[in-house]
Amino acid sequence: MEYQGLELDGKNIFLFHPHGAFSIANMIHVGTSVTDWKHRPIKGTILNKLFWFPFAKEIFDAMNLVPSNYQIMKSVLEEGNSLTICLGGVKEILFTEPNTMKLSIKNKRGAFRLALETGTPLVPVISYGENELFELSKQSWLEPVQQLLIQCGLYMPIPTIKSCKSWFAIPWVPLDSPIRTVIGNPLKVVQIEDPSEDDIIELREKYFKGLNDLYNETKPKSYAGDLKIV
Repeated sequence: MEYQGLELDGKNIFLFHPHGAFSIANMIHVGTSVTDWKHRPIKGTILNKLFWFPFAKEIFDAMNLVPSNYQIMKSVLEEGNSLTICLGGVKEILFTEPNTMKLSIKNKRGAFRLALETGTPLVPVISYGENELFELSKQSWLEPVQQLLIQCGLYMPIPTIKSCKSWFAIPWVPLDSPIRTVIGNPLKVVQIEDPSEDDIIELREKYFKGLNDLYNETKPKSYAGDLKIV
């Protein structure tokens, strides 16, 4: 993990990009002790529906992960914890393509409202290599199934055979594309207990500018294209 911006102090909301197929970078950085965060404790968010599975709560609790429920996330911040959010969510899995950064965040509101209501700085985080971890199957017959699942807030990532072989061979052969995570400058947020729509949009646009600057300053040579926000 690389700190590209100012020294971080106190609690923050770290917005991770991209989501990728399984949001591996977010879970590793939050759910393990391999990352030297400047501010502990820190909690990560994970899809609500994943808590429905047997023993999921016990596993996610051990990994410092909480459900992506607005009130729970707000409580995490009010208790003095930092929080990580994969802003693109499930829909962004559709854009998991190697050496590209296409983010489904144009109309996101919740994270920015949360930051305003709690006065918590927003910090952009980009993980290069996340999209390269899993090559997803693009079979035409899968498309209508995936679109139906997305309407229900779900997605079924199906890796290609090549991708599965790479992961099963990890004990002997390292992955071709390691993850490089960079953390940008915190965007200071003035607390507004009841933010208006204009307040949310203004903060979101400021954040997008900082995110785009971080991408342009840190993107690998293999990422030839611009950051795309849709």
